[in-house]
Amino acid sequence: MNYILMNVCAHDAGLILAGKKTMEIRSTRPNKSQRGHDLQVLLYETMRDGGRGEIVGTFRCREIQQLKKLDPQEVCEKSCMTQEQLNQYATATGKDPGDLWAWVVEEPLIFQEPKPLRRIHVRNPPHSWQRISTGAALEALTEK
Repeated sequence: MNYILMNVCAHDAGLILAGKKTMEIRSTRPNKSQRGHDLQVLLYETMRDGGRGEIVGTFRCREIQQLKKLDPQEVCEKSCMTQEQLNQYATATGKDPGDLWAWVVEEPLIFQEPKPLRRIHVRNPPHSWQRISTGAALEALTEK
């Protein structure tokens, strides 16, 4: 299993962990050597808009699909985004909307107690996402 630390705003973290947002849209994905394996994604809730600035939960991602291969209406529904929001995000990242990636969210889990980044030996949150070591991830996944 590969482990990812993903930066999300409080609103999106809430939707993901409640099981309402089943696609997380990103401009990038892990490289080929990491695809085809389960990803366990730790959600770092940013401090923007009243977020906690801690790791608040996790989800499993077994599939990452390019948006151009998907039905646009389904993407909007599952990502809890409008087409306009997708277009704005694409523009901000310098990409065509079809070149964005949908990370498929499965098995969301809210941590009973949010965890600080130092728990996984990370100083600063990622801009979007970053790989983390198995040991660091398991440290976060263990309730203490």
